[in-house]
Amino acid sequence: MERPRRTPRWTNVVLACGAFVLCLVALDRLVAWTDLGYRAARYRPNEDRQLTRGEFDVHVVTNALGFRDARMPGPKPAGVRRVVVLGDSFTQGYGVEEPASYPRRLEGGLGRAGTGDVQVVNLGVPGTSPRDYISHLADPGLAYAPDLVVIGVMGNDVQDVWIQRRFAVRFASELLHDVQRDIVDGRPLWRRAPALLLPNLYPLVWTQVADLRRSIAPRAAVASDGAPPPADARVDGDRWRDVVLEMGERFGREPETAAALAAAPAARRDAIAGVATGTTSLDSEAGADGYLSLLATIDPHMLSDAVLLPPSYDAAWSETEGYLRGMIRMARRAGSRVAIVYIPAIHQVTDASRPGLERDGFVWDAHTLTDTTFSDRLRRLGEADGVAVVDLLPVFRAAHDPSLYYPRDGHWTAAGHALAADALVGPVARELAVR
Repeated sequence: MERPRRTPRWTNVVLACGAFVLCLVALDRLVAWTDLGYRAARYRPNEDRQLTRGEFDVHVVTNALGFRDARMPGPKPAGVRRVVVLGDSFTQGYGVEEPASYPRRLEGGLGRAGTGDVQVVNLGVPGTSPRDYISHLADPGLAYAPDLVVIGVMGNDVQDVWIQRRFAVRFASELLHDVQRDIVDGRPLWRRAPALLLPNLYPLVWTQVADLRRSIAPRAAVASDGAPPPADARVDGDRWRDVVLEMGERFGREPETAAALAAAPAARRDAIAGVATGTTSLDSEAGADGYLSLLATIDPHMLSDAVLLPPSYDAAWSETEGYLRGMIRMARRAGSRVAIVYIPAIHQVTDASRPGLERDGFVWDAHTLTDTTFSDRLRRLGEADGVAVVDLLPVFRAAHDPSLYYPRDGHWTAAGHALAADALVGPVARELAVR
């Protein structure tokens, strides 16, 4: 009788390794799906500095949690009602003094409207999106015991989610840092493979390991040859084009990026080179300008796509809806009402920014001045979920006032914040009256 053939031992090893890799990939996708590895962004805590740009010079102070509002979470005094406002740099009041921000002006407007003692808590953080806002509501937003939660939705929030999911980063600028690290990374491919194959799981595990090692030996160096290069890794000056082309490749636009870079004027290339090598800080005005030029080189339609929402953003829109509905459920469980505010970008209201954007390399799309796709979708969401939606787009378009925005920076001026606050007083007062 012929004996059954045994499976070669090496075959079992290969199958076991394959199954292990598949499990890791599945776990990586689970981490991404559950947002387990995502850390909501906050501004620097206990900040006290002067923010100076060509168009403004303002004082920025944050509390111990990294928010511009001086009030910390705590028991709500008797007779006081609270409104917690979530949002990005427009909500924080980037570019204006804190008393000029629309949440603070709204607080004053409600008082003048006779709504009683109402505190408006500003939890805006620059660069964030609804993926962050839901965490800001959970902590510390609900600890303020709000009667109303106002969610400020900006015209680039869906694009932020699209970038985060496509590239497994928190901010678009982190993709640049990832490319810079890869360019200077001298480790062999087999050491870099885990980060490449497991973009969500690897950073989570590495962060936890590093935190554990710091807690065990806080004075010991944590770095090892298996660690990725630091985020501020500098790229040799002669390799700045490699960074730009690699960015283009990750966006699936390497040929277009190469052509745009070759056609760019020398001044624009110099600005791009500074941020591509890391010699120009993105926190500086020159760095912000150079970074915009870099993005325009990769995709000149990026700014218009953010508000026109092409079909490629459909999945990101659905995810954004999920975050908004998550905040609605969370607030209602805590006994709070919710209102959504649509905050229009400058290129939806005025063409004052057109010269600067075209200098950066962006293509101006006149449809942004008339399109209402984003705010229409928010309105339908509000109708479906029984939530008030305050659309500031027609308010700002009707004003016909280019002084509402800083033309180069793109944020609201004090006049823009005043107009927004005035438009919000009535709707917010009505929501508070329902309770």
